[in-house]
Amino acid sequence: MNYADKNRFACAGAAASITRIPTVQLFVNLFLLIFLVPACSGFSQQAPALMPLPATVHFETGALPLTHRIRIQWKGYKDELLERAAGRFVANLNRRTGVDFVQDDSIDEAPVIIAIDCAAADPKFLTTSANENYEVKVSDTGVEIHAPGPTGVLRALATLLQLVEPPSKGFALREAYIEDRPRFAWRGIMIDVSRHFMPAALVEHELDAMELVKLNVLHLHITDSESFSIESKVYPLLSKKGGLDGRYHTQDEVRSIVAYARDRGIRVVPEIEMPGHMKSWLQGYPELASGPGPFHLGSDYAGGDAALNPADERVYKFIDNLIGEIAGLFPDAYFHIGGDEVIGKQWARNADIQKLMKARGFKTKGQLQAYFTGRVNDIVRRHGKIMIGWDEVLDGDAPRSMAIEAWRSSRMTAISVKAGHATIVATPYYLDLMLPAGMHYANDPLDTNAWGITEEQFKASDKLGGLLTPAFVLRGDFPLSPAERQLVLGGEAQMWSEITTPEMLDAGLWPRCAAIAERFWSPRENQNADDMYRRLYSIDALLAAFGTNQYANRQRMLLRIAPQDPTPLETLASVVEPIKFLGHWHNMRGGLQPDQNTLADAALPESLVARRFCEEADALSKSGGSDKALVERLKGELMQWQGNHALLVSSVSPLPNWQPVLDTSADLRDLATIGLEAIQLLATNQKPQKEWMDATDRVLAKQQKYAEASAHYPDFDHPPAQPGSEVLIAILPGIQNLAQAAKHGKD
Repeated sequence: MNYADKNRFACAGAAASITRIPTVQLFVNLFLLIFLVPACSGFSQQAPALMPLPATVHFETGALPLTHRIRIQWKGYKDELLERAAGRFVANLNRRTGVDFVQDDSIDEAPVIIAIDCAAADPKFLTTSANENYEVKVSDTGVEIHAPGPTGVLRALATLLQLVEPPSKGFALREAYIEDRPRFAWRGIMIDVSRHFMPAALVEHELDAMELVKLNVLHLHITDSESFSIESKVYPLLSKKGGLDGRYHTQDEVRSIVAYARDRGIRVVPEIEMPGHMKSWLQGYPELASGPGPFHLGSDYAGGDAALNPADERVYKFIDNLIGEIAGLFPDAYFHIGGDEVIGKQWARNADIQKLMKARGFKTKGQLQAYFTGRVNDIVRRHGKIMIGWDEVLDGDAPRSMAIEAWRSSRMTAISVKAGHATIVATPYYLDLMLPAGMHYANDPLDTNAWGITEEQFKASDKLGGLLTPAFVLRGDFPLSPAERQLVLGGEAQMWSEITTPEMLDAGLWPRCAAIAERFWSPRENQNADDMYRRLYSIDALLAAFGTNQYANRQRMLLRIAPQDPTPLETLASVVEPIKFLGHWHNMRGGLQPDQNTLADAALPESLVARRFCEEADALSKSGGSDKALVERLKGELMQWQGNHALLVSSVSPLPNWQPVLDTSADLRDLATIGLEAIQLLATNQKPQKEWMDATDRVLAKQQKYAEASAHYPDFDHPPAQPGSEVLIAILPGIQNLAQAAKHGKD
């Protein structure tokens, strides 16, 4: 299935309990979402919102009340890491409930006993063979956790936090029996700290959220043409000249990140990009280049083909020393060297490189890069690491000992494993495409025909300056044998930061990464997107309560944009999404883009407010408008959106460059008006006039055209028509359903 086939920006499915989260009510509503909505009287009969969904779970109707005392009882193995994990669990329980739990005898209450039985230390801790299995039993007598090793205890405690529910008399843990294990050993997030520098404290903040949803690999894309974002003492000019605005992670900060991750059972894998994306290297060491400078920090998409010289022995000596230094900071067994998007124009013009190719009988750029990759693989192995490369390294004969990260299409997963490589799947999990969680959730790492473009789409594209190649094209399903499936280590969500600032990082990652985490952890047969979204609404609120800033940072950005009165802009922002598939990238094709203060930058990649509205509008449409309570709820929302335009005009019209945003606001008003009129027609069982249907069709067709233009990679040379605000109004599918139902009436 190709990208366009999976254009599910529409909302379809589960009953939802999320409410709109306006600024002034943010934390109150987060509390309501997590606790009070699912449990108005006693415990909800609905299953708790666990994510990832465990392999086996049985819920009971009873509850274990949480008193103010928690007693951790250890059985079997215990070390300082586990003690810190238990302390972190109690602190998180405090944050979740607002209750100040104590672990001593200072309060005269019966304690809640949490008995943790860890069988033994795991000699394979923080490897792809670590044992993460666990069992949790919650009964009226206490909590029992059993795990064969420390990582299983960490995963069990993360699950236990999600079992907290508030009955009418106080917080409690839902009684349950859970037996759980991960499906894949590699469940990661790649964070690009080069295009926009991400401070160490922010990276550690993301590790806290990763622990909650059982993600276990942080892949740091540290260097690129925009910045060399790690301190090198062996080659100090790499960071001093190549660090964007002098910013980079010191070696002490790297050690802190690695230790912070280790405490949470998360591995940290570095990526030092080579032989392309090299402008940051060449600021201080231009002699390594294949062509003449000058080299300036900035996007390769804005021009430039800077690459290392594979014919120069000085390059390999430099790489050997650098990898030796960086590998010493990251204890993980894997070391990523990039290897992607080498255009090769400099190579074609360099006489020494052409001489090397002739001497070795190389006919293609892929063969030349394979030579370079083989040399670097030997270096990485000498330093005791397993090398990873992006799937471009398969264009030549990649060394069998290296692992491949498949990203250009799902077909590359098949090509990689059939060539005998351990493989990490990135293809369907690119968060910077601004796609909804359900689209990522629908794609399995083992599906070799899930994600890519058609031959027709490839031929019609502008090839993104040579970066879009036939490797992106799907060629049908490639069945994998059991042995080949075993070579798929897992997958990674990709958070590239060309147009993502530190302030936008949480919104880019969460809550969509929770859905991706479930795809990597839970059994493959768990494919119910409706139930996934039911749980995602609660997990989104839980993450925000624990400190992720997808809502708080949106509020700050909107306050900058409209400091006089941000409320109308917040209302608009709550139901729009950025245009999809890199449509917003035109802003960075001229180089670095430090100023990102538009509505499209502040809008969340997926509006859960709009999704919930679409679900309820769909339910009302199918019922013919018979649910009176639902009618009133939808009318309330639609009236707010209808009236918001006048408020926005009065608050921002004097500001420059606001017309595109006002146009989108007017479009939202028009859609809300259609929704209100459609509900009225349904409620009164009236047939609409032809004039109303024609006018409605024109309004809906305009928005549908925008949605379709955002359903695939754009042709940057001939961009499709997109709204000037570069946001989509995400309630469109719900309005379409209401209008269609009104046209047909209750018959």
